[in-house]
Amino acid sequence: MSSWCRHKAYYGDVSEVDQAQSLVRDVIAPQNAVYLKELLRDAGVTVKAAASKPELERLLLDAVRDEQLTLAKLTDWIDQTEGWGDEHVYLFDVAKSFCTKPCWKDGDSVRKHVTGVKKLAEFFGADTSFEYPDQRTLTGIGFDKEAHELTCVWHQGTRFDKRVKEKDIAPRVEDDGETYFYKAYRQAARRNVARIAFRPRNALAALFLPGLSEPKTHADEQKAMLAEVASIVEVDPSGICSMSEAIKELDTRANTKKGAESIHARSTRLNTPDGGAYVEFASDTEQGYGQYAPLLKVRKAVTTKEFIGAGAIFHFTLSPIAGKERDVRVNLYGDFHRIRMWKHLRREDVWAVLSAIRSALP
Repeated sequence: MSSWCRHKAYYGDVSEVDQAQSLVRDVIAPQNAVYLKELLRDAGVTVKAAASKPELERLLLDAVRDEQLTLAKLTDWIDQTEGWGDEHVYLFDVAKSFCTKPCWKDGDSVRKHVTGVKKLAEFFGADTSFEYPDQRTLTGIGFDKEAHELTCVWHQGTRFDKRVKEKDIAPRVEDDGETYFYKAYRQAARRNVARIAFRPRNALAALFLPGLSEPKTHADEQKAMLAEVASIVEVDPSGICSMSEAIKELDTRANTKKGAESIHARSTRLNTPDGGAYVEFASDTEQGYGQYAPLLKVRKAVTTKEFIGAGAIFHFTLSPIAGKERDVRVNLYGDFHRIRMWKHLRREDVWAVLSAIRSALP
């Protein structure tokens, strides 16, 4: 389907500027402020460091009106940003025998591999979908040549009532003599994004589910998503990376001088094999408990081989943006091998964290 047809199906018969402004309001403005600022600066717009989200939205709309940001530029940005970071992640090792198949040699080989599957051919290279389907729906399959990454994307629309305090009506006496006050809400919609990203050169696949989704539903969702694209990506559920083991190794690294340069352990819980007892090391600071010498001394006395990694909160250091140092909080759960990221990130940031986690495993 052409880009115009997809845009017209969602927005109706309106100009590209109107489409772009609707895209800003619906999808882009809710993203993390640091990325909105970077998007504006890349477009040549001057942005104050302390600009609020409403101010950033106004600047984005003005930039669209002035054609500093086009619909094409915005959709490219969404492909890199929407849905990355504020999500649950499950990381899988993929059989090297599959990763070294000729179909992963280059972009043309991948295209032939995917389009050779009749039910999936229409999704390869599809334009960014702006739709809000009621049920999770596969909307696109793409291959990034630079990252050598195949990505399958699903979207789902959810509607909810959003609190709007400035529209509240103060207490007042009405005709019946009673005092009433009114709290205002407006109807809003959010797009949930789910994806499977496969990197054959790294023999890794990651399955991403929306941050607001319920973990108790994840097993069924994983099964359904993997099955839907099984004809092009062979991911064995038994190849899921052990977060229990990753917790122990990352915690050990965080408490070394070199490791502390890129990761801090804010809290780590280690269970006995039978689950009957546990020990937990924690700090209320993002710098982690390792900065407290007495606690670190106790931690070094613990042999992790005798424990199971139950859960942890780590802070990973990310590469700076516009000279600003960044880190991201990541929770690891040992029971279902779940990774939870807590804020929107760029795709390369997400993979930097996932690569650090995978490096902690054999």
